[in-house]
Amino acid sequence: VDLSTDDFATLVENFDGKITLKTYMTFSTLQPATTYQYRVRSAGVSGKSGNSNAPEATTLIPTAAPPVATAATEVTQLDFIANWSAVEGALQYKLQVSEDAFETVVAGIDAVLITENSFQVTGLKAATDYSYRVKTITAYDTSGYSNTIEVSTIARSAQVITFTAIEDKNFKDPDFELSASADSGLPVTFESSSNAVRITGSTVRMVHPGSVTIVASQSGNDRYDQAPAVSRTFCINPPRPSLTLTTTVQGELVLQVEGAEE
Repeated sequence: VDLSTDDFATLVENFDGKITLKTYMTFSTLQPATTYQYRVRSAGVSGKSGNSNAPEATTLIPTAAPPVATAATEVTQLDFIANWSAVEGALQYKLQVSEDAFETVVAGIDAVLITENSFQVTGLKAATDYSYRVKTITAYDTSGYSNTIEVSTIARSAQVITFTAIEDKNFKDPDFELSASADSGLPVTFESSSNAVRITGSTVRMVHPGSVTIVASQSGNDRYDQAPAVSRTFCINPPRPSLTLTTTVQGELVLQVEGAEE
């Protein structure tokens, strides 16, 4: 028996004149979705016959099995790792992630062809319920989707601002620096509704005397909630006036005041 895939220009290894005493032969370890031709010769004490006709047979396309999706790991506010079982013969996997039972999917992820049996899903929203499912892609077929896994991203963390108290200042004092930090490590901003100061970054310049309240704030981000604002109030003391009493030639007393704000 001869077996070929190219009309006997070449023969399949181990099936080039294979001998059998039966009127049939089982061909195994063949390639899927491939057309084969086979022919037969008989042999006996009187010699060998010529080749028979050459029927064709096409092997079937193997059906791809879906993976088994398993629980997500390393879940944070913005990402998680989706996991699933490996499938024999898989070349790639296709993952879908959704927050509305797959009426829509998270953009971009379903276009990624994955070669491992896990994938880090990023760019998500905190405190949100997601679902994911996976399909297998083989050389011959694409499976249906796997079971669905539910996962919820973590809520954003709270943060607290520490704002150092500000001592009272004298109007003629130089510019000074504010000291505040958020335990999240995010930058703190300062502002004041008073026109007695000008704030640039964390530097305060005094414009005129008065009571001043400065507020430290941190607006948060994808991982942290907005921090409760913290305020500090201090006083800018006016300059102490200098009094001078003089006598004119006419014997009049003159009181002069210097250093007071107009």
